[in-house]
Amino acid sequence: MRAKRNWPRRGAALLLAAGVLIWGKIPGKALEYEAGVRSSKSVSVQSEAERSFQMEYKVWSEDWVSRSAEPCDVILLLEGSARMKEPAPAQKDGKTRMEQLRAGAAEFLEGLGELSPNSRAGLVFFGGEAGELPLTKLDDPGRKSLREAIAEQKAAGTKKQEYAEALKRAQTMAEAGKEREERPLYLITVTAGDWAEEGTEALAHLQELRKGGARSYTVSLCGDPMAEAEEFWQAMSSAPLSTHHYVCAGELSGYLEQIRRDIAAVLSVEVVQRLDPRFTLSEKEQKRLREEGAHLLEGPDGAWEISWEVALPRSRKAAFLASMEFQAREAFPGGNDVTVDREGSGIYRAGQEIAPLTRTSVNVPLSLALTDLETELFSGERVRTWYQGKSVEEAMALSPQPAWFGKGKTGSFSYFWETEAGDPIGSLKQLNTLEPSADAVYRLRVTYRPYSKGTLSAGAPVETTEKSALYRVKLKTGKIRIKARAGAGVELNRNSSMQFQVKRDTGETFYCTAFLEGDPEGGRLSLEGELSRLPFGVYTVIPVFGKGLECTESFQICRLGVWEKDDTISTDRRETQALFTLKSAPPWKTAG
Repeated sequence: MRAKRNWPRRGAALLLAAGVLIWGKIPGKALEYEAGVRSSKSVSVQSEAERSFQMEYKVWSEDWVSRSAEPCDVILLLEGSARMKEPAPAQKDGKTRMEQLRAGAAEFLEGLGELSPNSRAGLVFFGGEAGELPLTKLDDPGRKSLREAIAEQKAAGTKKQEYAEALKRAQTMAEAGKEREERPLYLITVTAGDWAEEGTEALAHLQELRKGGARSYTVSLCGDPMAEAEEFWQAMSSAPLSTHHYVCAGELSGYLEQIRRDIAAVLSVEVVQRLDPRFTLSEKEQKRLREEGAHLLEGPDGAWEISWEVALPRSRKAAFLASMEFQAREAFPGGNDVTVDREGSGIYRAGQEIAPLTRTSVNVPLSLALTDLETELFSGERVRTWYQGKSVEEAMALSPQPAWFGKGKTGSFSYFWETEAGDPIGSLKQLNTLEPSADAVYRLRVTYRPYSKGTLSAGAPVETTEKSALYRVKLKTGKIRIKARAGAGVELNRNSSMQFQVKRDTGETFYCTAFLEGDPEGGRLSLEGELSRLPFGVYTVIPVFGKGLECTESFQICRLGVWEKDDTISTDRRETQALFTLKSAPPWKTAG
């Protein structure tokens, strides 16, 4: 159950003025109750394989802070205007506000009577039939009379409120009680909450009641009130604003139960567990916790907050018990002495922390698994250190790379490369300098060294751990085919040939002789040659010498393994061809 907290400035000013008049006269010893709150929390390993843990909570108050509920007077101011005929917020069964009011008010008085049968309650109806029932003792006959009066109330056809007049009648009712000065007085208004009238007059009447020590509560059944209306009802509530002085929308019975606990001095607290973002809750556990009444909230950074609203037992033997299963995120590699709790884990009363929960830590089993990789390289290319958009080291790690979620590291990871035979290479950068001349296999060794021994945390300590995987490189070479076709008037025979010089852009030079092709196409003869096992590169093919022949082209450019668009290297371009046309050489060239 949560209050609407971000109230406007004008409402804050009115509340501040009201608080000055009321504080110091409110009965009760809340701080003594809160000082007696005790708790214990333990954590244990649920599953080493799933890296899950179980947290168990026990919360209670010391016997010495227990006392019976003091007799008090409670006056319920219940609205009966036409607005109460409208559907109630947060109600899926279609009940109207009036139906919700009847059920919630009757349940409230039953519960208060059980806790404090010597207390009294009165009813003041406004906004419809201006009826009332004087302060009545909360024994069995008294509760019956109150229930019947509430059950007879119906929403009127008018929207007239007369709330100021209702407060005046409540004041008269309080003064008429013979035991009034010996008892604390509480005013509880249940309203549709979507109007703001008679503000000055209503506040004046309320201040008179507050001078006598009255505390006021307001429950608004409006889902989204206008700012003026919300300011008005906040001003009608006691300061400081908390989860039960002013509440807006939601389930009425739950709000009234919180007010009843506050009036009867029943110690109600909120147990809040905030998880370190390195841990999470499974969907199954989220469902279980919600079904058992816990409130769950996931922050923008993934950190979970789990809270329980607890009517605190007054004995350790009957302590509040709860449990929660959580697990390390996949992105967290693990380690020793990992803090489970985030700042703010504790026990709260009216929005203020009154006691912290015990800090806990666990040893999270290491998530370190590697997989072998295989890639192709073009001859002449250096070993690639990227694979499908990741570094080779990231791609070989099945578990994600260490994600610390802003926390200190639990250990250090080191990465070392070596040959398959065990000869050292070094870092990934040094691996990238290698230019294999044949198929090769490299080994990656990853070592985790914990910073702490983890002897005081739940779970088995993580030791220094080493894993390895292989990076296989298959080398591909290229081929240049040279084809020189016979031009007009050129006769080729078995003795015809042409020598070519092939120069790589790095300066390397190769030679190739083209001979008569074995299977001419279309009856047109040509000379063919081939250079294979070449590294990638841009090659210039130059005709050098032919027996009585020369080429009409002086050279041809061939790109082997290199894309022309962006000069990237690819094994998809393992073959290329240089085309020439032959002509007869002049006699002086032939003779030379």
